[in-house]
Amino acid sequence: MMRAAMCASVLLGVAQAVPSVVRARAHTHTVSPSRRASVSQSFSSARYTGVGGRPPHSLVWPPPKSMTANGPPLPVAREFAITSTHQGSAILDDAIARFTGLAAKTAMAGSDAGLHELKVTVANADERLSMATDYSYSLTISEDGTAVASAESIFGAMYALESFTQLLDEETGTVLHSSVSITDVRTRWLVDSRV
Repeated sequence: MMRAAMCASVLLGVAQAVPSVVRARAHTHTVSPSRRASVSQSFSSARYTGVGGRPPHSLVWPPPKSMTANGPPLPVAREFAITSTHQGSAILDDAIARFTGLAAKTAMAGSDAGLHELKVTVANADERLSMATDYSYSLTISEDGTAVASAESIFGAMYALESFTQLLDEETGTVLHSSVSITDVRTRWLVDSRV
C-alpha cells in the first residue's frame, strides 16, 4: 500500500513537471515570424498538379519543387530492377541495392506486366560532399512502363530513389500513378544557432 502511494506521488510529480518542460523546449525552438514566412514561402512556391486537380504533395516527402502525378496505378513487374548507367561508385551501388530491396517487396505483389526497370543516370559521380554538391534530380515514370531518374550527383540520385520508393504501394504491388514527373532541387539548410 505504501509503495503504491509513493508511485502515485512520483507519477503526479512527473505529470505536473511535463508541461513546463514542453513549454521550455517550445520556447527554445521558436522561429521568428520573418523566418517562418520565408520557409512558408519556399514551400508554397512549389508547383503541384494531381488527379482531379488535387495536389499530390502527400505522396513524396519532403515535397519536391515540382510534381505531377496522374493516371491509374501502374503494376510493378515481379522482375523489377534498378540499374545505373554509372559504375564504380560504392555509395551509389549500396543505395541501389538498398532501394532495390525495398522495391522488391512491392514487386512480389506485382505482375509480369508493368514497370520493369528504373534507370538511374548520374552526371557527376564524385563521392565527396561539399557546399557545392548539387542535390537536384528528376524522376519520370511513364504509362508505357519506363522510369528514369536523372541527377547531377550520386546524392541527388539517392533523393530520387527515396522519392521513387515513396510512390510504391506494397499491398497492391503498384506505383500509385502511371504518369509521374518530379523535378527537385534539394536545399541546403543552414541553422543559425544564435536565434
